[in-house]
Amino acid sequence: MPLSTLEAARHVGVSGSTVYHLLRVGAVPRPPCNSSGDLAWGKADLANLKAALAARVSASVKPRQRGPTAKHLLDRLIQAGMSDPDERVSAWFKRLKAGGKEVGS
Repeated sequence: MPLSTLEAARHVGVSGSTVYHLLRVGAVPRPPCNSSGDLAWGKADLANLKAALAARVSASVKPRQRGPTAKHLLDRLIQAGMSDPDERVSAWFKRLKAGGKEVGS
């Protein structure tokens, strides 16, 4: 016997709003309606719902890609400053890279 949307949600262990969200974004195909106009979730529909939930969980546990470190960003900034066409600016960045020591041109 087909289940209602809330019964299907309880069956797979999620809230009704989660199921409605998956329907709204198209992650789960819309099951057929019964005679009263409510969604009727059969076995195949429940399998689709479980698969969408599994894909959602596996997508959310991927390791976060590390961004550039502060050192990398600072090095890029210094390199850009050292290649500045203004002689005084590039000299200042060269001294900064050398740790404040005088740098020969």
